[in-house]
Amino acid sequence: DVDDDSTTTPCMNLVSFEISKNKLSGPLPTELGYCTKLASLNIHETDIDSLIPSEIGYLTQLSLLEIRDTGTNRDSNRRIPTEIGNLGDVLTSLNLSDNHFDGSIPSELGRLMKLTTLTLSDNNRLSYSIPSELGRLIKLKTLSLPYNKLTGLIPTHLASLIELNTFNVQNNNLQGSVSYQLLNSWMGSKLQDLYLSENQFTGVIPNLFCESGIKAVIDCFEITCSCCVDSLNSNDCPIELPPSAEPSGAPTTSAPTTAAPVAPQTIPTTPSPTTNAPSSTPTSNPTETPPVEIFGENYDVHMTTALELSQVNLIGTLPIVQLLKLTNLKKLDLTRNSLKGILPSELGLMKKLRDLRLSDNDLTGSIPSELGLLSSRLESCELDKNKLQSNIPTDIGNLIQLRTLTLYSNQLTGILPTELGKLSRLKIWSLEDNKAIGGTLPTELGRLLNLVEWRLNNNEITGVLPSELGLMTELTLFDGSANKLEGTIPLEVIIGQTALKKLALHRNQMKGNLQELPIVSATSLTSLSLYENRFFGSLPTNLDGLIPDIESLLLHNNTFTGTLPAALGNLSKLKDLRLSSNDFRGVIPSGETFDSITSTLQNLWLYDNPKLSGNIPASFCSPSNKIKVDCGLISCACCLDDLGATCPTSSPSLAPSKTPSFSPTYSPSFTPSNIATFNPSGSPTKVFSQVVLFGKQYDLSLTTLDFATIAAQGTLSTAIGRLTNLKTLLISNKNGLGGSIPTELGRLTKLTKLWINK
Repeated sequence: DVDDDSTTTPCMNLVSFEISKNKLSGPLPTELGYCTKLASLNIHETDIDSLIPSEIGYLTQLSLLEIRDTGTNRDSNRRIPTEIGNLGDVLTSLNLSDNHFDGSIPSELGRLMKLTTLTLSDNNRLSYSIPSELGRLIKLKTLSLPYNKLTGLIPTHLASLIELNTFNVQNNNLQGSVSYQLLNSWMGSKLQDLYLSENQFTGVIPNLFCESGIKAVIDCFEITCSCCVDSLNSNDCPIELPPSAEPSGAPTTSAPTTAAPVAPQTIPTTPSPTTNAPSSTPTSNPTETPPVEIFGENYDVHMTTALELSQVNLIGTLPIVQLLKLTNLKKLDLTRNSLKGILPSELGLMKKLRDLRLSDNDLTGSIPSELGLLSSRLESCELDKNKLQSNIPTDIGNLIQLRTLTLYSNQLTGILPTELGKLSRLKIWSLEDNKAIGGTLPTELGRLLNLVEWRLNNNEITGVLPSELGLMTELTLFDGSANKLEGTIPLEVIIGQTALKKLALHRNQMKGNLQELPIVSATSLTSLSLYENRFFGSLPTNLDGLIPDIESLLLHNNTFTGTLPAALGNLSKLKDLRLSSNDFRGVIPSGETFDSITSTLQNLWLYDNPKLSGNIPASFCSPSNKIKVDCGLISCACCLDDLGATCPTSSPSLAPSKTPSFSPTYSPSFTPSNIATFNPSGSPTKVFSQVVLFGKQYDLSLTTLDFATIAAQGTLSTAIGRLTNLKTLLISNKNGLGGSIPTELGRLTKLTKLWINK
């Protein structure tokens, strides 16, 4: 008993508990759940009631649980508690035999992934079907379920139990034909004893199974087998296996391996009756295995090595039962169709599969952990553009031959398993656009030394870039954009990256001084995207020597400062240069500085740098070029403002030594009291950098705007997005504004108060 006044549970340090061969009676106490350090619980051959309390689920340190041959109480409603499924961390042996249990075998037992022995024999009233979840117990060596009242078929999921030594289901009410799929899987496993007798099985056990040396006990007059033992007299079955009795889908020993196939070895993209003989096609040998029909066409079960049906308007679910009959299938390509339903766990039984392509369908559910069973062969797994959910299973880390893994554009969640660091041969990994994959990047991923392309953008990844990523010296592309990454770029990630060409880290929360970042030492870079972060400092003056092959340099929406280096003009391959929404100042380098890039540059963004002025050379003007500037500050004959409107052709050319005179015609636009005071002797920014709203001009330095002070009518112009210094914006019912709220309000990143009343 537990002392209610005690602050310490008496059994809290108990690690082993055995009661056997005595006359003790009564129920198992619920207080057993307090013995949380218990590693072994063994109760057998006593009169203790076998009704197991649900508190057993608290004993998460149990490695052995044996409660057998107990009690004389045979009342109904004596169930195996589902809470046993909570013991999956360390439990290796579970024996609940001869306890008069009724009901079903809990599917939760499929969570006991460390289990090597499962014995539920002699319970007499244990009924219903064998749960397919037991197929997850891939370490199981003994599965013993005899002398119960189990019904239905043996689930094909059990084919994944390749460590089995003993499989015993005799004396139940199981039925159906002996599954060749199971037998074929177990032939190459460690199975030694197979007990199927005293059920309602029919069919054939093939010769190949006999040759594997497995002892099989059957009902000889129900199942045809040339090497099995009869359950009635323990003698060999007297019936020889007739050649015509081989099961459907079983390989034949009489037909040579070079027999003519019903379907060609490599299936064409669009199957046709001319290349795939129909099932009614006569064969020269009556013992040949009949073809299997998949999506309306027939395929030879032995000779078909590739099934390529991409973009042929397939509908329905994956025909997994038929696919499993293609025993030599190496490539399965069903991309760009309209397949629905879940990914069947039986995919893990396609032992010869090397190339799995199911992308761009409507598949749902989770990625089955059973795919990890394809560890010895699978080289490509493409499941992108579906509707897959839940976590990435840790078992994917077992696919040590994997070269390509594409999971992008799904609805996956959770964190990246550290086990993925075992995919040492991986070259292509695409995980982008799942939106809800979070957590930090495991340092173990630094072991992916052969990774060439890695995309994980548009997720919820947090934390800093681990320095271990610098070990990926084969990496040519890394896209970690649109996440929640923080910190700076570690030195180790860039130094020595001679292969890196494209680095995208935009739309994060990263920071650092560009002058101090090692990014500029990656001389192979052709694309660098750091926009919408918190990077600062000036641009290196020797950019042309640091990143000479750069084609795309996107640094907008940071806090960079300083002048634009003349070295920008020497980047002869530059096509896209975006420096907008920073704090660059001074004059744009003039003369021949940019002449070398005029033939390649297509995009140039300089707007929202209120201290930057100068001229854009006429040589930049081309129908293919898109140049965006602050029109009032920078003189240009072909430029646009940040909203895409053409700059006035009368924009003045500004020189830093000349202060433009203030024209009185502008004075009415600065009458509202909340407009920042204009200083005619100050920066030219305050004269020419303006926005027109409802007939009034507003300076870009404006911090507060209250539309209640003006009679505003109509819709709110998108030009409001240029007032990037706004901190307060008030829109009330005193005006007649209507229409939609412009998306350009999203540019007002300094806004702290936004009122849209009534």
